[in-house]
Amino acid sequence: MRHPPSHAISSTLLVNFKQVVKDKPVRIHPIVSQLVDPAVLDKMKVRPVGEAEADKRDD
Repeated sequence: MRHPPSHAISSTLLVNFKQVVKDKPVRIHPIVSQLVDPAVLDKMKVRPVGEAEADKRDD
């Protein structure tokens, strides 16, 4: 039986991915953002695709 990914595993995966892409922006699907600890997203300055696009329109 497969278990859904935990916040810790999802957050670790995203942190590792961010290290690979270095300073390039990372956009993630809104569903994925629900799996990751919000503090990690904020610290990495990563936002779900919909939120990032809304910010561009506001500028």
